[in-house]
Amino acid sequence: MGESCPHGFRQMLAFGVFILVVEKNIGLVSLVPAVHMHEDSSFVGVFILLELAQYREMESFAKFGSDLDASTKDVLDHGARLTQLLIQKQYSPLTVPEQVLSLYAAKNRYLKPVEVDHVGEFEQGMLEYAHREYPYVLDQIEMKKAIDDELEADIKKALDAYAKQYALEKGAQHGTE
Repeated sequence: MGESCPHGFRQMLAFGVFILVVEKNIGLVSLVPAVHMHEDSSFVGVFILLELAQYREMESFAKFGSDLDASTKDVLDHGARLTQLLIQKQYSPLTVPEQVLSLYAAKNRYLKPVEVDHVGEFEQGMLEYAHREYPYVLDQIEMKKAIDDELEADIKKALDAYAKQYALEKGAQHGTE
C-alpha cells in the first residue's frame, strides 16, 4: 500500500476501496476505507478516486494501442487534468472550501478546455478569483459543510464567471477572442 508509483502518488486506490470525504462535523478531508463510511459524511470528491483508477487503467491500456475512441481519449484527458489538479505546492495546503471548489470544478468538467500544463495556473487563478469576487461562496462551504441547491447555484455562478474570464484572457494571449 505505501509503495511509490508513477507521478508521486501512493497506491491508495487499490480496488477503489478508499473514499475521499469531508467530515461534516469537523471539516476534515481524509481518505477513509469505504467499509468505514457512515451516513453523515459528505461525499465531496468521492468520484475522483474512481476516475483516477479508471484513468490509470486506461493509461496503461493506451500504451499498447494507437487507435483510441473518443470516450477513451476523454477519460485520458480528464485523468491527466485530475492528476495535475492534485499536485499542490509544498507548504501551501488548500483550505477545505478551496479543495471543495477545486474538486467541484473538476467533477463538473470546468477543466476540460484547460490545457493539462495549465491546470495549476487555472486552479490558482480560480481560487484567487473566488476569494476576491465570491468570498461568500467559500464562507458558505465552510459554514454549511455540505452543498445544498442554493450553494451549488452560487458555486456554478462563480465557476462560470471565472471560466469565462479565463477563456477571454487565454484568447487575448493567443490573439483571438
